[in-house]
Amino acid sequence: MVDLAQALEQRRPVVCGTAKKFVRSSTKERAEQCLVHNNHAYSVLSVDPAAMTVSLRDAYGTVYINRLSMEDFYLLYSVYSIGPKQ
Repeated sequence: MVDLAQALEQRRPVVCGTAKKFVRSSTKERAEQCLVHNNHAYSVLSVDPAAMTVSLRDAYGTVYINRLSMEDFYLLYSVYSIGPKQ
């Protein structure tokens, strides 16, 4: 989580993606509760290390996920990438 927060502080783009398919029914249920879609990309907007949360926007800019717990983030997102310094 610290690397995500540091990247955002450095104004580096941070993106993440979900798995092509949520295999476990419990993971699929949690994704639905959090409004997270499988096989989808999201931009990381902010990270709150004190609250252990992350806020995201979907690739279309239409869905905002505010204050997702880091536990759910690591459960639902299979990959994240930090872009180069600008």
